[in-house]
Amino acid sequence: MTLTKKTKSSSATRRAGIAMVLAAIDLPMLAWADGGYYLEPSLSVYTIYDDNIFYTFTDEESSHIARYSPSLGLGYEQSILNWNVVYRIDLEDYIDNDNISDGVIRRFADTSLHYQPIPRLILSGDVRYTKTDTPADLTLVPGGSVRGSLQERTNVKRISFNPSVTYRLSPTATGILSYIRTEDSISSLLETDIRRMAIEMQHAITSKTSILYGYFEREVRYDESPSSSSSADNASSESSGTTWVGLSRDLTPTIVASVRGGSRSANGRSSPYWTLSIEKDYRRGEAVLAFERNETTAPGTTDSQEFETVNATIVHKYGLNWVTTITPSYAKITQRSGSQKIYRLAISSNYRFNEFWSLTASYERNHQPIEFSEADDESIDRNVALIGITYIYPK
Repeated sequence: MTLTKKTKSSSATRRAGIAMVLAAIDLPMLAWADGGYYLEPSLSVYTIYDDNIFYTFTDEESSHIARYSPSLGLGYEQSILNWNVVYRIDLEDYIDNDNISDGVIRRFADTSLHYQPIPRLILSGDVRYTKTDTPADLTLVPGGSVRGSLQERTNVKRISFNPSVTYRLSPTATGILSYIRTEDSISSLLETDIRRMAIEMQHAITSKTSILYGYFEREVRYDESPSSSSSADNASSESSGTTWVGLSRDLTPTIVASVRGGSRSANGRSSPYWTLSIEKDYRRGEAVLAFERNETTAPGTTDSQEFETVNATIVHKYGLNWVTTITPSYAKITQRSGSQKIYRLAISSNYRFNEFWSLTASYERNHQPIEFSEADDESIDRNVALIGITYIYPK
C-alpha cells in the first residue's frame, strides 16, 4: 500500500489547479468558434462519503472527502472531421483521515478522432491516459464499461491507443479493421503490454438482420521489475486467437439484439467466447442488458484471467433537464490462485439548471467476495455517496 502524509504543498497544488480552470473560462470563445474550433472548460466540486477508503476485508476506515475536478476540453468540428481532447484531474482532501495525502489523486487525458473523407470510408481512433492510486478505476477490459476489482491503493497508470478503419465494400457489406494497444504499469513493479488486432465483417441479409463474423488475436507481454537492469530476465508473454460468428437483428422498431460466439485458442487449449446484448429505446430513455465471456489481464497480475460479466444500464429522463442512470453489474474473474466475484450497483442523477450549471448526486455499492485457494473466504464491501455541482462553459 502506497501512503504519504498530508503536506501543505498539496493544498497549494489544489488551489493552483482550480485557478487554472477558472482563468481558462475567461478565454475568448467566439474567436475559436468561427473556425470550427472550441474550448470547453469546466469545474466540478463534490462532497463524498466513502466507508472503506482502503478497500480492506476488516478494520475498514471511512472518511468524508472534498473533491475538486477541473477539466479542459479542446476540439474541432467539421462536416467530415471531428477531433477533441479532454484533460481532467481529481484533487481530493480526506477530511477524516491523515493516512492519505491530499492533492492530485487521478489524472485523465483522452483524445479522439473521426474522419470521413468519402461516404464509404471512416477513419477513427482514440488515445486514453489514466493515472490513479485506485486500481479499480481501470475497467476490466480497456475501453469497456465494467470496472475492475477493488485492490489496495497503489499507483497505477494506463495508456491505451485504438485506431480503426471502417469501409463499406457494397451496399450490404462492411469491413472493420481495428487495433488496440494498452500499457498498464503498477508502482513501477510490473508493466503489462496488451496488443489486440481484429477484423470484422458485417453482411446485411435483410433490412432488419445482419450476419457478423471475424477474428481477433491478442498478445500480452509482462515485465516484472521493469526499472531493473535485469528486467529482460523477468519478461514473459502469452497469446491467443479467437474466431467468432454472430447475428444482429432488429426485433422491433425499438429493440435490437446482438449475439456473438466463437472459440479462443491459447497454448493448445480451447475456451468459449460469447457476447450478448439487447437494447431497448423508449420514449423517456433507453435500457441495455449485456453479457460477455472473454479473457482479460488485471493490473498487477502476470497471467490472463477468464471473466464473465452481466451488466444492465437504464437511463431515464424526467423532462429535458433531469436524467437518472441505474447500472447493476456482476463479474466473475477466474485465475490460477482462485476466483473473484464483483457485485456493483451504481445510481446517479443529474439535473441541469441551465447551459452552465448542473447538480449531480450518486450512490455506489460494491460487494466483492474472494475465494482463495489457500485461505479462508473473505469479502470487501464499500459504499460511496456523492453530491456535487458542475460549472461548464458550453462550446
